[in-house]
Amino acid sequence: MGRVFCFCYLSILFSSNPPTGDTLNPLTIPEANAVGVGSTEGMVAYGMSGNGTPKYKLWDGTSFGTQAAANAAQSQIRWLVLQGAPRLRNEKIMGVVGGGSSAFYVQRWNGSTWSDEWNTTLTTIANRTFSIAYENFNANAIVVYGDNTTQLKYRKWDGTSWTGELNAGTALTGIPQMVQSSKRPPYVNTRKNDIAILIATDDGKLHAMRWNNGAFGDQVTMSNNPSSVTNDVADVAYERTSGEVMVVWGTASSTIVYRKFINSWQSETTAYSGLSSNATWLALGHNRVFGANHISVIWNQAGNQKIEMGVWNGSSWETRPAAIDTDNVDRRNVSTAWEKHTGKAVFVFSQKTPNAKALSWRTWTAANGFSAVTQESNELSQKIRWMRLHPDGKGNEMMVTVLDIGGDLHTRRWDGNGSWSTTFTDIVTGISSATTEPFFFFWDDTAAGMVENYYRWYVDNNTISTTDPWPVGNTNLGENAVITKYDLPPANGETLRLRVSLNITTIKLVAGETRMRLQFAQKNTSCAAVTQENWIDVGSPTSTSLWRGSNGTPTNGTVLSTDPPTAGDLKLSVSDRAWTYEEGDISALNPYGVVIGEDVEMDWFIQNNGATPKTTYCFRVATEEKHNIDNYTFFPELITSGYRPKTQNWRWYDDENNETPSTSLANENVAPSSVGTTSTIKLRITVAETANVAGSNIKFKVQTSQYSDFSRGVSDLTPITLCIITSGWCYGNGVDVDNDAITTRLLTDSTSNGTHNEIASSSSTLSPTANSSVEIEFTIKHTESYIGKTYFFRVFDVTDDIPAPTNTGATYPSLVMEGGTLTFTVGGLPSGTNTAGIVTDVTTTATTIPFGNIATSSPIEAAQRLTLSTNAMVGYIVRMYQTQQLSDDRSRTIPAVSGTNASPSVWSIPSGQSGAYGYHTTDATLGSGTATRFADNNTYAQLDSTAREIAYSSIPISNDSTDVIFKIELTSTQATGIYNNTLVYIIIPIF
Repeated sequence: MGRVFCFCYLSILFSSNPPTGDTLNPLTIPEANAVGVGSTEGMVAYGMSGNGTPKYKLWDGTSFGTQAAANAAQSQIRWLVLQGAPRLRNEKIMGVVGGGSSAFYVQRWNGSTWSDEWNTTLTTIANRTFSIAYENFNANAIVVYGDNTTQLKYRKWDGTSWTGELNAGTALTGIPQMVQSSKRPPYVNTRKNDIAILIATDDGKLHAMRWNNGAFGDQVTMSNNPSSVTNDVADVAYERTSGEVMVVWGTASSTIVYRKFINSWQSETTAYSGLSSNATWLALGHNRVFGANHISVIWNQAGNQKIEMGVWNGSSWETRPAAIDTDNVDRRNVSTAWEKHTGKAVFVFSQKTPNAKALSWRTWTAANGFSAVTQESNELSQKIRWMRLHPDGKGNEMMVTVLDIGGDLHTRRWDGNGSWSTTFTDIVTGISSATTEPFFFFWDDTAAGMVENYYRWYVDNNTISTTDPWPVGNTNLGENAVITKYDLPPANGETLRLRVSLNITTIKLVAGETRMRLQFAQKNTSCAAVTQENWIDVGSPTSTSLWRGSNGTPTNGTVLSTDPPTAGDLKLSVSDRAWTYEEGDISALNPYGVVIGEDVEMDWFIQNNGATPKTTYCFRVATEEKHNIDNYTFFPELITSGYRPKTQNWRWYDDENNETPSTSLANENVAPSSVGTTSTIKLRITVAETANVAGSNIKFKVQTSQYSDFSRGVSDLTPITLCIITSGWCYGNGVDVDNDAITTRLLTDSTSNGTHNEIASSSSTLSPTANSSVEIEFTIKHTESYIGKTYFFRVFDVTDDIPAPTNTGATYPSLVMEGGTLTFTVGGLPSGTNTAGIVTDVTTTATTIPFGNIATSSPIEAAQRLTLSTNAMVGYIVRMYQTQQLSDDRSRTIPAVSGTNASPSVWSIPSGQSGAYGYHTTDATLGSGTATRFADNNTYAQLDSTAREIAYSSIPISNDSTDVIFKIELTSTQATGIYNNTLVYIIIPIF
């Protein structure tokens, strides 16, 4: 049946740095078009004046799309919060509070449309008394809100359904006036679903509590009262590495106070004192660089219209710079956030001079401290009133949303390289309220934009370029091949390298913005079935993780190749770009940009640090935040080593009838030569355990091959009970009993006594300890072996179904069979010898058959005995012929019998002949013709000048004897004379 193939040609532009090689990746897309069709990177949502339906625009990474409407809410929108699910599903939840009725509406975006979820009534519309946060790992959404009682309420969305209204913690001291929440960073290992909630109540108190993976707890009321309960003068953030909660707030006594939660709430401590007036609005941000615990803070002060800021360095607060003048403190005109990869904090604010309509900013780094204040030149038409800075979860970019005093909403993008976009982007004119905050921008976190593609396991070679695919030696696993128990899997303490590629699918990689992690998990049904919670980070080289990085010769973070890559540097067939060599933990930033359609290759050097033996582990590349990426074409897999035997010293012995043999065929680790083809011999060999794992009920058998690497022709030995002449190598039956312990060790490297082995499949109680070198013995024999051939033998672990390779520097046991041998004698038989039903009449020698004087009508019989030994694999043939008929000097002859070698006949003188002579052989089974033609004693054949078969064996044989009987009978018509001839024996061994 024919096949139809369809081809599609795609005309594209290649980027400026195409990969080297014979072909270019046909999916490479220009940088300007790197965002996939239909993909989004963010959303801004807002309320419009005189309209109860929230509006939204999608951000594609370059520009905002057209305005669209969500679902109708009630009256004019006063407050709006927008939050999105982590990378487990494409989803956002929006909460909006409408006009005079304090109606609170919750809507959900499923990636394409909005749905109404539920609504209720809140405490007030004057302040924001609700908040929304998603758990990072379970991706449940928690909506908390005040309902004009002292009991904070919440509802949870699990991706399928909402709970009913439930109590969040216990009753508060007053009615909630401001509510806000913050989720724990996704890259913190402990309490992964932690959310911190702050509540300011109408009795002037500030409260905090934690949602911890399904329940509220650790509720506390702060002793230092906040300077306001209607404004955000308090904020909460998490230290990036420790994951500890930090609450910071402005107090009524003109100080900035903080309190941490480290397993329990710590004491309240002053961060900054000596403020000239109370804080009016305050905001926090946390450093997102791995290893850092910085938190930035910025606040404004109403009494003197100032802006101040500071930084927590992980252990103390940095000295704050001089205050900055501002002319708007009634709303939040301050915000702060951190670039993802640089450790740089960005502070944004509206400065009174020289221009309150322009965006002002400064930065902070641990190395350089606070930068000078910069004011952007492109201003708005009116002064700034509200401001919120939103960091991109995937890189160093940020988006600031700005609401001016006229009610117009604008955005501006920070590029992550020290610059803002040239001008503001006008989102909407006439927002629903300029005195509240009916707008929110959210960066999408629903796609990593990459798929884990090909992988290959390698042996470490202390260089940046791996050359030997796993396992060590000439046998190599291919791409996307699992390390099985047959592939020398890694034992505890052993290392290996993993090359893995990531295919960039929807979001281009900008150079220097992305880090990745390597994670592992035990495989149950499949790697794809492992839940998010069960993936564990591969640890740093000094960690206690079951799988961790290892300190290699290359420097951690070394780039694998240039851009474009040098031929041969990248090992996977699909790779186009190089990432880095990594020693566990978190990777270095991607060194080069990677466009959609390309594969980028990483190299991870890892160590088995106590992983469970004989267990299959899955590996995957995950985001820096410990989330899965979009998909996994292949999961790298391996099984850990169990009891791992390797053979070491060996020696052959010839006295199988001694439990402890003493007659060696050669020295230790030396192949004996001229081993007899019918010998029963013993092999003593040391089996070392090399994986630090004890064995249980281990049974060994032995295999043989004529190839030293056992690449082909491998065969098991035949059991004793089934051994026949054509079996080749068999187990031998020595004086020992199978599985009995040997009593005396003979090899120089053995440390414990093993067992005698004469059966391949019997149960055994041999349980070698970890790291032991046990001496075992095999009794073997052969029945059919090639003369002069070399045979190799290897031990096979029957219990775990794996062969035992040689240890470092060792060789497989071997031996050389003896060369071809043949001994043949012709012996005379005396007169009176009884053979083949006759009694000889004359005595013969090895060279003569003297019949003497022959009387007529009196048969005379003589015989010679042929004795033969040979190790020829398929035996031998003896043939005989005469040089002439029995003749005298006058050429007169004695005629032959009528029978032939092919068809011998009963003895008689043919009619009309003067006599007859012929022969009979005692070999009753020949190798050609009718094999049993001489089986009857009284059968004779004539001699002729053609060599005819008289003896045969199909196997090697020792001292095999055949008698040849010669018989003459004459009549009176035979002329008198001296008759003679010469007989020739031809012996043919068949090796």
